[in-house]
Amino acid sequence: MDSKIKKIIEKVDVVSFDIFDTLLLRYYIKPTDLFLHIEKAKNLYGFCAERIDAEKRCRIKNSDREDITFDDIYTEIDDKFKIVKKTELEFEKRALHANTQIKPLFEYAKKLDKKIIITSDMYLPKYFLIEMLTANGFSGFDDIFISGELNKTKGSGTLFKHILDKYDIKPHKIFHIGDNEKSDYKAPQKLGVQCRLYPKISCQYFHKFKYLKKFQDKHSDSLAASLFISQIGEYLLLKSPKNDYWYEIGYKLGGIIAYAYTNFIKKEVEKHRLTKLLFVARDGFILQKAYNMYGSVVKNAYVYAPRILRYIYDLKVQTNHDAKRIIDFYADCNDDIRNVIESSGYASNPMKILENYKELFLSKRYNKNFTTYIQNFTSNGDNIGIVDTITGEFSSQYLISKAINRSIYGLYWSNICPCRYDFKFSCFKNNKNFFEWNSNVFTLSWDFMEFLLSSPEVSIKYIDDSLKPVYAKNPPKEELYRASLYPEIANGILDFVRDFVRLSGEYFVDISSDMLISYINMFLKYRTPSDIKNLKSICFSGGFDHKKYYPIFPAISASDYFMHPLRTYRILKNIHSDLLSFRDILFCNIIKPVSVKIKSKYTKVEILPKLQLFFVKVKISIIKKYDFMISIGGFK
Repeated sequence: MDSKIKKIIEKVDVVSFDIFDTLLLRYYIKPTDLFLHIEKAKNLYGFCAERIDAEKRCRIKNSDREDITFDDIYTEIDDKFKIVKKTELEFEKRALHANTQIKPLFEYAKKLDKKIIITSDMYLPKYFLIEMLTANGFSGFDDIFISGELNKTKGSGTLFKHILDKYDIKPHKIFHIGDNEKSDYKAPQKLGVQCRLYPKISCQYFHKFKYLKKFQDKHSDSLAASLFISQIGEYLLLKSPKNDYWYEIGYKLGGIIAYAYTNFIKKEVEKHRLTKLLFVARDGFILQKAYNMYGSVVKNAYVYAPRILRYIYDLKVQTNHDAKRIIDFYADCNDDIRNVIESSGYASNPMKILENYKELFLSKRYNKNFTTYIQNFTSNGDNIGIVDTITGEFSSQYLISKAINRSIYGLYWSNICPCRYDFKFSCFKNNKNFFEWNSNVFTLSWDFMEFLLSSPEVSIKYIDDSLKPVYAKNPPKEELYRASLYPEIANGILDFVRDFVRLSGEYFVDISSDMLISYINMFLKYRTPSDIKNLKSICFSGGFDHKKYYPIFPAISASDYFMHPLRTYRILKNIHSDLLSFRDILFCNIIKPVSVKIKSKYTKVEILPKLQLFFVKVKISIIKKYDFMISIGGFK
C-alpha cells in the first residue's frame, strides 16, 4: 500500500492528512473510554455519561451549525464537571502518540516539498492539535483545517470545498488519507479529490491477532481491557522491531500478569498495613521488580524458601513418600550421608531410617542456616507479608514463620488445598472447590504461568554456611534452556509494566483476576503457528527433584500414538482438554476411559475424562466430611 500511495503523492500538489486514528493514535479502543478513565482516575462519578450527553445536547442545540467546539461542550456540561475541562486535555495529551505506519508517508511528502495540510472533523482547539502534532513529530505542515473552528466538516464536503477554494486547485491535485469511510473517503471522492481509506489500527490488530478480538468481544465495556488491549495490539502491530519471540511473550502476556497481580499485592499491603514484603523465589523474581515500579511501595526483598526446606526444617513427616524426599535430599547434598543411607537399605522403610539418622541430618545445619538467612531480612517491628503464586501446603509461609518465630501474612494467586494451619492470607483468585483444577482459577495451563512468572536461575537446594543459595548440580538441559530464555521474557514484562503504569497515570487501573485469566486462556486457545513452534520446546517439572520434565505444549506426531503410547499418554494427561487436538482427546479416552482418584476426604470418578463436552457432574457429601464425585467428561 505504501508504494502505491507514494506514487500518488508524487503526482499531486497538496497532501492532506486526517489527525485522529491516522496521524495520531489514542491508547483506547473507543474514544469515550478516555472520559471513563478520567471518571475513575479523578473519582468523578457520572462524568463519562454526562460528558457524552453534554456533547449530544450541544449538537442538538446547535443543529444549525455543522460542528461545535470544545468550549461549547463545557458550556453545556453540568456545572460540577466544568473543572474537568483542563483535565480532559491533559488526558488527551498523555494518550496521544504518533502512528508509525503513517509517519513515513508524512515524511515522504515533506521530502518531495509537497504542500501538506491537516484536515480534521474535531471539536478540540486548533492550538492544542498543533501542539500535539508537533510534539509527536508531525511538524512542518503548511496549514490545518479544523471543523469546529471553521464550522465546516469533511463529512458534508464543505471543508474540502473550502480547501479547494483557498488553494484554487483542481480536486485531482489533492490527495487525502484518513480512517473514516464517510468523511475521509466517500465525501472527498464525490468532489473528485483523490483519497485512500486507512483502516483503523484496532481493526488491523483484531484481524491479525484472533485472541485479542475474542477477548475484546467479551470485555468491550471494560476500561482496563481497552487500555491494555490497545497497548498490546499496537505493540504487536507497530512496535515489534526486535523480532524476538520471547521478549514479545513477556510483553503481551507476562507483563499484564505482573501488573495485575502486583496491583492486587499493593492494595493488600495497604489493607493489612504490611511494612515488609518477602518475594519468594522463583515466582517472586519478576513480581518484585514489577512491584517496585509503582513508586510508593513498602520495603521488600527477594528470598529463597524452597519447598524441600519445609520438610527438613524439623524433619516431621507423616508418610514414607515425604520421608523419602528428605532422605534423597540429604543423600544428594552430602556424599558421606549418601554412603551411610545406601548401606542401610532405606528404601524398604524410609520413616524408620529418617528416625534413626535424625541427629545426623540435623547436624548439617541446613535448617539453622535458613533461619539465620531469613532473620537477616526482617526485624521485630516489621509486619511481614510474603508473596508467592499458588500453594498447596503453604510451605514458604510455614517455613518463614518458623524461622522468625512469629506469624506472617501470605499473598497468593490462589491455594490448591484448604489451609490446615492458623495462617492469615489473601488470594488474587479465590478457589471455591479444592477438588477441581479449575481453568477459571489456574488458567488452562498453570505450567505456562509458572514459565512466565519465573527467574533466570535454576532451582536451589539449600542455604549454605555463608548464607548464600546453593544451586542444583548439573541441572537438566530443559532447566538451563528455560533459564536462558528468561532474561528477554523479563525485559518484555518490565517494559510492558513501565508503559502501562505511565499510561494509567495516577490511577492504577484495576484488572480483575477473572479478566486476566480470561485473557491468558484466550491466548492459549488461539495460539498461532509461531506460538506452537516456539512453545513446544518449553518443558516443565513439578516435582521436588526436578528430574522428570514434560513439554508444556507437546508436539505429538501420528507415530507417537502407536510407537510410544504410554509415554504419549503421560504427556497428554495433564494438559487441559481445551488445548488438545481432537485426535489427542480421542487417544486419551481410549487409553484411559475411566479415571478414579481416591484421597482421604474424597473419591472422584471421571468417565471419558478428556472429553471436551461436559455432560454430567454429580457430587455427594457423606456426613459433610467425605465427598464422592462422578462425571461424564472431566471436572473443569
